[in-house]
Amino acid sequence: MRITLPFYLLLSLLLFTPAAFSQMALVPPDSSELVTGAAHVLVTPEERTAASDLLNRARQNYFSLHEFRTPYVLKVSFNSSGQSLYEGEGSMEEVRVSARRWRWTAQIGNASAGRLIYDGRVYSTSATNAVPLRVYMVRTALFAPGPAFATAQMMRSATVSYKGNEITCLLLSESVPTDPAPRFWVESEYCIDPNSGLLQVWSEAPGIYVTYDYSDPLTFHGRTLARQITFVEDGKTVLDVHLDSLQETGDAEPNSLVLTPELPASYLLSAPQRFPIWADANAGEGDGNSTHSVIVHATIDGVTGKVLEAEALQNSNPELAQRALDIVKHSSNSPTGMEREVFINVRFRTR
Repeated sequence: MRITLPFYLLLSLLLFTPAAFSQMALVPPDSSELVTGAAHVLVTPEERTAASDLLNRARQNYFSLHEFRTPYVLKVSFNSSGQSLYEGEGSMEEVRVSARRWRWTAQIGNASAGRLIYDGRVYSTSATNAVPLRVYMVRTALFAPGPAFATAQMMRSATVSYKGNEITCLLLSESVPTDPAPRFWVESEYCIDPNSGLLQVWSEAPGIYVTYDYSDPLTFHGRTLARQITFVEDGKTVLDVHLDSLQETGDAEPNSLVLTPELPASYLLSAPQRFPIWADANAGEGDGNSTHSVIVHATIDGVTGKVLEAEALQNSNPELAQRALDIVKHSSNSPTGMEREVFINVRFRTR
């Protein structure tokens, strides 16, 4: 049978010489990383279709909450600790009547945020458009843990053991070397139970891992949701999310979705973005490799381009992690008009 290789794979074969492969850094040891052995590139249309179907099945279990015609009220509580600006106990409520009329509000510490969608237009329910980093994390884990479309991306797959079961981990990126290898820095990871189709672990970038616990699931109109969701960064739990309740709305809730004149126009939250920043390592920094990476998780203001909150996801080298944070906090970013959640790969070149 003749197999036609996708264009990205042909390009990879041309660009990634053995020397380039040796410089494409693999993810360092992490107790939460599941893909520690060789993952293989999915080449044939059948392999890629099966992987895309599995990924979409897992994602739709959560994303489809925003596609239900049945109105609902979702209540969530969470507790966080870490390096971000706002930490501690928090809560979120979302009331949804339809795709054109819904509202969510959240608070953590002394900060609050929220959006009202009224007749398809978006308004902020708080004084500013700013959304705390931990609230971004809660909402993404609940409603969009995965890409909307993965057909154009490079896909690799590995079967791993997780809680006594064999599950499938899919690694997505623009391009990596084609030889079998563990996870690369540029890959996002989605580990799914192929039998149930339920997402078990999601890692947008190395160093941050989201686990979904279905031991006490919350079910709603054929969907099975993990009642407990946990974020681990650099081996430490930084955010615990608990789904308190999800039920159809009563008569009172939809009446509370009213537009008042003082609410400012706003925007919906977008999916996390990833991009690199290059920097020179100082003498003695790094581990002897040609490059050493620290991924910084941050939010960027849509008007000024300034970094609002930031935390390093790798801290095995505290000096390098701090310098990566300083670089990101003082970086100049293009204002897009919308606040963004980003994962910035600060890549230090050894001089």
